[in-house]
This record gives sequence, structure tokens and C-alpha cells, in this order.
Amino acid sequence: MRSIKVSPAVAEVLSAKRQGSETPNDTLRRLLSLPPAAPPRGDLLPLIRAGKLRAGDIVTWNRPRLGQLHTATVDDHGGLTDAEGNRFRQLHALTSSICGYPANSWSVWRTSDDISLRQLRDAVQPAPADGDH
Repeated sequence: MRSIKVSPAVAEVLSAKRQGSETPNDTLRRLLSLPPAAPPRGDLLPLIRAGKLRAGDIVTWNRPRLGQLHTATVDDHGGLTDAEGNRFRQLHALTSSICGYPANSWSVWRTSDDISLRQLRDAVQPAPADGDH
């Protein structure tokens, strides 16, 4: 992927013209009347396609010993956006960004019905060989 450098003034205008959760690239594509880029597929896309999750669903990771409750919103491409607005395609990347080390991502994140994402995934497809990712 190529990158370009823009001045702070250009970056400010791009930021002001951003709509929703658009990336700077998405904003430029829209302003230049280019077709949208194909969105990257997220880990949760099979669960969306199977009707187990929907875009906009909130998943949570409760860490009571630490007094923490983390939330993330499912997007329509199977990715997740955390409470700070950071977007993730891979569930383990989101989990690692929170705790700083690899964790049992599919088991710790739960739906509003208190069902683990592992349970949903296993209902849709067999568990991967490595047991988590």
C-alpha cells in the first residue's frame, strides 16, 4: 500500500469532511467520486452471515477482578470498534490491545444474551485447529 504525506491543514479538512467511521482513505474516495474500496473481512463476518450477530450489536468483556468492563461494536463487515473508536478486523487484536498480551479472545467476549463468541462461532463452524484464533 502506498502512503502520502499531507500538511496539517489538509489533514484538518479531511477530518472535518469525514462521515461516521470513515477512514481518511474512505473520505478521499468519496470526495473524489471513486468507488468505495472493498472492505476487509472481519473475524465475525461468518457469524453475521449466519444470523448469529448483526451490525451494531455490542459485545462485552467483563474483567471483575480488575473492575473493568470493555465494550465493542460489531460492524457490518465483521470487524469491531472499541469504545475509543479504534477499529479491528481480528478479535485477538482487539483483546491484545486491551490487555497487552494474547488472550482467549473467543471465550471472553460475550453478547448481550451472555453467550460467548466462541459458542456462536462453534455453532456456525468447527473450532480452528489452534483452539482460539
